[in-house]
Amino acid sequence: MSQFLVVATAGAGGDLQPLVAAAIALKNRGHHIRLLGDATVGRAVAAFVIEVRTLPPELDLGPALFCSCLILVSSEHNERM
Repeated sequence: MSQFLVVATAGAGGDLQPLVAAAIALKNRGHHIRLLGDATVGRAVAAFVIEVRTLPPELDLGPALFCSCLILVSSEHNERM
């Protein structure tokens, strides 16, 4: 059975660097990594070979980010079943 770890960020950017470092470490261990964030996150990690899903502008940051993560995880879980 597949497992998902969702870590969402909606901060001022100080948390993004450690999350990217953790994503790179997990990727180096063979895990599939996908980051979900606003356009700022997409630009910040563009230099790394990490898949990024960028939210539409109306969902940038805030409570909508959490709901978007739940929808993404739910839809991907259903696709794998």
